[in-house]
Amino acid sequence: MSKLSHLLELIIMLQRKELTTASEIAEIFNVDKKTIYRYVEALKAANIPVESKKGRYGGFSINKDFYIKYPKLDSKELEALLMAAKMLTREKGFFYADELQSAVMKIKNTVVNNKDEFKDTV
Repeated sequence: MSKLSHLLELIIMLQRKELTTASEIAEIFNVDKKTIYRYVEALKAANIPVESKKGRYGGFSINKDFYIKYPKLDSKELEALLMAAKMLTREKGFFYADELQSAVMKIKNTVVNNKDEFKDTV
């Protein structure tokens, strides 16, 4: 995985779990602990509120008020996504059709719940 992929995965991991150690993260990412410390510093430099707790029961966490914002799709982008999901089906040979439908529903629900302009698109 690339550094960017690891950084995004780290943000998601820290949002889901209350406290995570560098050792746990390093094992998951298959990298050295020092690399995890560099990743955490990179996140802090990007103003991501990563908190460190030292000691035996220490680890990393992310401020509970932090969240990743939903994608800002315009109506044409959302329409294109919905059309693609209708065309890419298991019957037409798309192996990941169920996963695509699930992902599209999540995106659609997030976007529609946050924007009144998309209510008619769905």
